[in-house]
Amino acid sequence: MTKTFIFVTLLLVFSSSMENKQPDVANEIIDQLLELNKLVTPSQQNLSKLVYDVRAATQDNAQSFNSFYGEVANSCKTAAEKLKSFVAKLNGDLVGAQDGINVANKSSEQSKATVTRLTDQVKEAKTALEDAKNRQANERKKSRALLNEANEKLIALRYVRNIVTDELLNPPKAPGMALIQVQGITSKLEDLKKLAVKGSDAMFTTVVTSLLSMATEQNLNDQNILRKFLAALHKLEEDIKKWRTRAVAADKNIRMLNRKSNAEMLNSLRALGQLLVDARSAVMAATRTIDELKYVVDMLSKAISVKNNEAISWMNLCNDQDRIAKLFHKEQETFGKALNDANTRLLTAAANK
Repeated sequence: MTKTFIFVTLLLVFSSSMENKQPDVANEIIDQLLELNKLVTPSQQNLSKLVYDVRAATQDNAQSFNSFYGEVANSCKTAAEKLKSFVAKLNGDLVGAQDGINVANKSSEQSKATVTRLTDQVKEAKTALEDAKNRQANERKKSRALLNEANEKLIALRYVRNIVTDELLNPPKAPGMALIQVQGITSKLEDLKKLAVKGSDAMFTTVVTSLLSMATEQNLNDQNILRKFLAALHKLEEDIKKWRTRAVAADKNIRMLNRKSNAEMLNSLRALGQLLVDARSAVMAATRTIDELKYVVDMLSKAISVKNNEAISWMNLCNDQDRIAKLFHKEQETFGKALNDANTRLLTAAANK
C-alpha cells in the first residue's frame, strides 16, 4: 500500500515537474518530508524502509515509462518506415504513370502523322481510280465509235458491191439506168470518203478516192474495169472486217485488263481505308490512355501530398515524444539525486534524535 502511494506520488511529481519545467518540485517535497520527520520520530529502520520504497517506486516508474516509451518509439519508427515505403511506392507509380503519358503522347503523335499520310493516300487512290474509270469510259466510247464507223463503212461497201454485182455486171434494162447506178455508187463512195477523213484513215481515203475516180459511166460500163473495181471493193471490205475483228478482240482484252486493274486499285483503296480506321482508333486509344493516366497522376500527387503531411505529423509527434522522454530521464536523474540526498538527511536527522 505504501509503495503504491509512493509510486502515484512520484508520477505526480514527475508530471508536475515536466509540465511546469520546475526541477525543484521534488526537492520541495523532500523538504516537506523532512519537516514531517521532525514532527514524528520514526526509527532508523522505518526510515530505511521508506527510502527503499521510494527508490523502488522510482524504479518501477522508470521501467513503466521506459516500456511505454519503447512502444511509442517503436510505433514511431514502424509508422515512419511504412509511410516512407508507401510514399516511395506512390512516387514509383507516379513516375510510371508519367512515363506512360510520355509513351502515349509519342504514340498519339505517330498515329496522327499516320492518319495524315493515309488520308492523303486514300484521296490520291480515289482520284486515281476515278481517273482510270473516266479514261476507260472514254476509251470504250472511242472504241464503240470506231466499230460503228467500221460497220457504216461495211454497209456502204456492201451497198456499192451489190449494185455492181447485181446490176452493172448485167446490161441495163432501160436507158439511163447505168447513170442512176453510177450516181448511187458515187454517193455511197462520197459517204465512205467522209467516214475515212473523219477517222483519219489515210490509206482508206486514198483507196476510196481512187474508186471515186473510177466510178464514171464509161468506166463502169467496161467489164474489165468493173471487175477491178469490184475486186478493190472486196479487198477493202475484207480489210475492214479484219480490223473490226482485231478491234473487238483488243477491246475485250482491254476491258479484262481494266477490270483487273480496277479491282487491284479498289482492294488497295480498301486496305488503305482499313489502315486509316486503325490509325484513327490508335489516336483515340492514345487520347483515352493519356486522359486516364493524367487522372492517375493527379490522384497519386494528392495521395503523396497527404502521406507527406502524415509523415510530418508523425515526425512532430515522435519528436515531441522524444522530448518528453529526455525530460523524463532528466527529471528522473534529478529526483534520484534528491532521493539520495534525502536519504542521507533523514538518516542523519534520525541519528541526532
